[in-house]
Amino acid sequence: MIGQLYGSGPLCLNPNCSNPSEDIGNYGKFSSSWTGNGASDNRRRLDHWLDPVGTNPTTLNGRRISYISGPSVSCFPNNTTFTLNNRPSGTTVNWTKSSNLSYVSGHGTNSYVVEALNPTSGSSGWVKVEISDAQGNSITLEKDLWVGELGELTIISPSVAYGESDFSVFANPESPFINYNWSVSGADIVSGQGTDELRLSSECGNMVVVSCTASVCGSSDNAFKKIRMECDNPAIIPGLLSVIPNPADDYIEVFIENLAEEEYLNTEKLHIKLINNRSTPVYNGTTQQKKFQINTSNFPEGLYYLVVQYKDQKYTSTILISH
Repeated sequence: MIGQLYGSGPLCLNPNCSNPSEDIGNYGKFSSSWTGNGASDNRRRLDHWLDPVGTNPTTLNGRRISYISGPSVSCFPNNTTFTLNNRPSGTTVNWTKSSNLSYVSGHGTNSYVVEALNPTSGSSGWVKVEISDAQGNSITLEKDLWVGELGELTIISPSVAYGESDFSVFANPESPFINYNWSVSGADIVSGQGTDELRLSSECGNMVVVSCTASVCGSSDNAFKKIRMECDNPAIIPGLLSVIPNPADDYIEVFIENLAEEEYLNTEKLHIKLINNRSTPVYNGTTQQKKFQINTSNFPEGLYYLVVQYKDQKYTSTILISH
């Protein structure tokens, strides 16, 4: 380390950090700040904080961050091993697990072995490790995983697409899958075979049938979806639909750019619909504002379709909700 940032200076127009983009950074030599240029006020000297006993070291020991490594799936009847990495010296560890896992071995060590409890079902699970030192301080780490047989697989896609542009379909599994195998009729695969997003290209007038097979823990599931290709795309709202944040947690903010207010807001309303991966609307609303928010805090995680419509004009966007 040869220098450090120590905050905004007297010429900064934003001294309280209310707008970080306008901050003026002040930098100094670490060697000068070690003694604060001979300052008598210990608040100005780094050595008072980093070398309180006066050993005058030239290096300080750091510590790597501890974390749990291991697979994202535990399959019955195979053992699944999780490892605590970078365990601090002189600490003790205590492992715990979700109820759908069975303990095999490893309590008190850096390697914890479990197995799926039920051979005929699957659900989300977790393992945790509490790291404690001699002073009574502790920290708990957690790793989430899928336990047992695979969950349901669905495909998210528009029911209608248009021949003049590529479009995407998404595999939306309840559990993580090892392999994705797509089959398509009536369209060409542009990209994405073997992944959870498939990009397609087709001509108007076709009926596209998309099928996806995925597998995990030796079992598989199949889902399919039909998509009608239209020749004439109804007039799209002549603006850009901006959605932030995406992925979303508590809310999404939608803004229609490059669209004059008088084009629609004075006489007509925008109709907004948010649809989940089972084609069920979870939100319906109207607005006469170019910018609006939708509360997503109570919606389950997954992929959703946002549909904004004005008269016969429609624009859609795919939204990922992740809490």
